[in-house]
Amino acid sequence: MVSSVALGLITMLALATTDAGLVELALLLGGWGLMPALLYVGLAQPRWRYLLFVPALMVTTGLLMVDFGFEGPAIALIGWWLITAGVMIGASLGAWFWYRWLPVPARLDDPFSRGRWALISVHASLVVVGTVLVLSQIM
Repeated sequence: MVSSVALGLITMLALATTDAGLVELALLLGGWGLMPALLYVGLAQPRWRYLLFVPALMVTTGLLMVDFGFEGPAIALIGWWLITAGVMIGASLGAWFWYRWLPVPARLDDPFSRGRWALISVHASLVVVGTVLVLSQIM
């Protein structure tokens, strides 16, 4: 549910506040649809989770294109870069915790550990603060 709402909001923000082209919007829209779908399918068949890099890459690429092409107010640009940083941290955490590309310390291995949730909070906070900055320029 979180990825559906957050990625949907990011996509709608790009549509409403930027001059994003068809490619950027298609990447964001595709990532918005594919991420929750793969997460849902992955509940029953965990091997599908290995494809989560696809929507993560789509959204990250779309956001970077928005960031580099943005010509609006500086505060909104900072917001877009914070959103991008938050998404990139989230994708990195997913790769680290799920794919185990790097060893996960024992204190972060438990999905409910304090340290793991602190890292997830940084990821989510960057996206939320960035969204607030972008929204502050249209309200």
